[in-house]
Amino acid sequence: MVLLMIVAASAFGKWKGLPAGKIINEESGTISVMDNEIGKPTSDDPWQEMEKLIKVYYGDHEAVSYEGKMRLIDDNSDEKKLVEEMNYSFTVFNGMYEYRIGQLECISKKNFLLLIDHENKTIARSAVTNAKKPSLLDMHSLKEMLEKQAGDIIISQNQNEKILTVNNIKDPVIQGYQVFYDPLTYRIHKMVIGMIRLTPLGNPGSGTASLPLFENSSEEKEDQEIDAYSYYLEIIYEKSASKKMTEKEFNPESRFTPAPQGYTMLE
Repeated sequence: MVLLMIVAASAFGKWKGLPAGKIINEESGTISVMDNEIGKPTSDDPWQEMEKLIKVYYGDHEAVSYEGKMRLIDDNSDEKKLVEEMNYSFTVFNGMYEYRIGQLECISKKNFLLLIDHENKTIARSAVTNAKKPSLLDMHSLKEMLEKQAGDIIISQNQNEKILTVNNIKDPVIQGYQVFYDPLTYRIHKMVIGMIRLTPLGNPGSGTASLPLFENSSEEKEDQEIDAYSYYLEIIYEKSASKKMTEKEFNPESRFTPAPQGYTMLE
């Protein structure tokens, strides 16, 4: 299952980073990052662009839902390889959210979190703490990461699409972002997230992978010269919808409390 990493683990490794920006056409001034042509840099303030993206992404007193595909790409050779692809759904409302990726479902409320494994039919409940890992679908987490850690931000435009590119984040888990969005509506079309591992994933290109994506490691290894394997995750936003509701009405946990027949609640 590709995205157990969303609820799982910590990572290690100094990532080589997304390319800071390579001029591929000196006459037009277009640049390319992570094999995506991102057009010409603009004069837009990156933080203002981020605020507009967040406002649209989370809606105005609305539950906003997204559906699409996640693709894990092996970036360790000249030919990019698809490691795995899964459908996802994601609904967010007033700081709470629900998402499902393959057979894994997660519900995060103000004071508790439910993790549902539909394959093994188990439900785990835990209290929400500051130590909880945020979802990769969380735009607030991206903003907070940039506020706390150094990073280079580029806003560019390629025809009818804007791209926010973040490079050189000093973070061991997520090292670079690209956000592709509509310059008029600020609806996100795609996110690309760069990452690293110390060992390769499963059998690249076979459609299966050995997860979690991120690895644990000791601080003793931090300064050693090591081989690293680069991957990136594409999150494709195919559908979106919004619905006005109250906090009381956002209760996806009601489907799992009490546990449905055949499911086991893990305390």
